[in-house]
Amino acid sequence: MDVSMKKKVVIVLSAAALVSCASVASIMFFAPRANKVQSEPDQTWGHYSRLNPTLNTAGSQEFWISCDTHEIVFEEPALGQIEDRGAPTLEMVQSWAALDDGRYIPKWRVDETHISFGMYPTSKVTDSDTIDALTEKLSIKNPSADSHQGWEAYDFYAENTARNDLGYYQDLHLNGKYYRAVYNRYLRPYATNSKAEAAGSQVDDNGYSTLTLYFFEFTPIHWKVLEEGSSSIKMMATTILDTWQYDHGTSVASFAVSDMHSFLNSTFYANAFPYSQDKLLNVEDNDKVTILSLDEAKNVDYGFTDNNSATATRQFARTDYAVSQGNFGSGNYGVWAVKSLASSNTRYTILNTGAVDGTNRNIRFTSRSGVLPVVSLSKN
Repeated sequence: MDVSMKKKVVIVLSAAALVSCASVASIMFFAPRANKVQSEPDQTWGHYSRLNPTLNTAGSQEFWISCDTHEIVFEEPALGQIEDRGAPTLEMVQSWAALDDGRYIPKWRVDETHISFGMYPTSKVTDSDTIDALTEKLSIKNPSADSHQGWEAYDFYAENTARNDLGYYQDLHLNGKYYRAVYNRYLRPYATNSKAEAAGSQVDDNGYSTLTLYFFEFTPIHWKVLEEGSSSIKMMATTILDTWQYDHGTSVASFAVSDMHSFLNSTFYANAFPYSQDKLLNVEDNDKVTILSLDEAKNVDYGFTDNNSATATRQFARTDYAVSQGNFGSGNYGVWAVKSLASSNTRYTILNTGAVDGTNRNIRFTSRSGVLPVVSLSKN
């Protein structure tokens, strides 16, 4: 039994027998935020281990269940007896799918060229009732460096403001869905050496203000298949998910030691794949997530044109969340980063037109550095 599972979720069921406890409220388990359960010493809990999905077969989360209390638990019960029941059968998993059960993990293949895998905050919440309900769930409503219980500080840079006081985020669960709350104490600058004020920020130009709460719903990440081998699939996200500087310094030796590389393989990795990290492959353990090189962004085998000109093949829409973080673009399309350096302090980017940018490419720019992650996924 895996006793290392942390920060998981408890939900209430309506059920009559342990094996058939499958009538459940709609919920998706993917984010590391949860409550704990207290079990009584005489309760018996059935344990089902995780069943990983394949490209064509659905899977399920690891869970403990007691029909005495009608609860599914994604953290090992602190007390009571546990009977290990192994992995659920595929028939059981399919029955949970029909009930919109939170134990169900959909298969990753969306179609022959796209895969759904992982989750990330994307769509801005505009429904007033949902906003009110999420606001009520916040630990505090105006986080700051002195008081931000329950909030995480963004690791941003600015010339005139402490890094841990520029902005904050908090992930919340409501009615079977997860959301990210965002609160900007100051405006994130368009470059790491600029001041956190309107004149030096793309955030306010994109319609987002300081001292205001915003909420974004987590949705599945869709990926475009670039290469498919016998044991793994190389793929890139189909939308610009975030924005991050290539590096905050005056120069950088390579992508491997850049801020972008660190962000992708730490913060992004933990937020997007909390329960599926074991399926991501790369040569180096600290290089699970990357971005395209300039040559790859012109690779016709990946579906791109083989020149630097504007092209629809390199135009990618940006999510509401990426816009809130200051991504520069026009309409639906944003500017995104490739890992190729032009010099120690400049690098290439792809404009919202799909053209390769050879001018506005300082490594410190955040607004012109949309995140289009690339991962390799195990087929096993």
